Amino acid sequence: MNFKLKLAKIDIFIISILTVLSLVLGLFIYFVPKDSGKSVAIYIEGKMEYSLSLEEDQTLALHPGEYNKSTNTYPSLLGEMVIEIKDKSVRVEKEDSPLHVCSKQGWVSIPNFPVTCAPNYVVVVIESTDATNFDFVV
Repeated sequence: MNFKLKLAKIDIFIISILTVLSLVLGLFIYFVPKDSGKSVAIYIEGKMEYSLSLEEDQTLALHPGEYNKSTNTYPSLLGEMVIEIKDKSVRVEKEDSPLHVCSKQGWVSIPNFPVTCAPNYVVVVIESTDATNFDFVV
């Protein structure tokens, strides 16, 4: 069976307009200056436990055990968790969870984009300094 695609002039015009609009929108999104956050918030069991500077390279190691913030021990952790901040990006370098989803997410440099480690009850977020940069669901 042969199918022949017959395009009218209006079809070609609409396809051309949509292509141009998508290219313009893509370039606009690419070249709009992105807000870079200044700090990284680390939430453990729903409470913000740490607020670290994104400007300096550093590593934070969290350990399982009885709750003690001074020694970085938390009962909800399945094993040691290492959070690394480097070049204004953050990642979970090492963690113990069944699928290692949070460490597989890699480096994050986008404000308000969470690195979530559900089995360990840990969420790492770069806090936005711009009030117009908000998170929403469509």
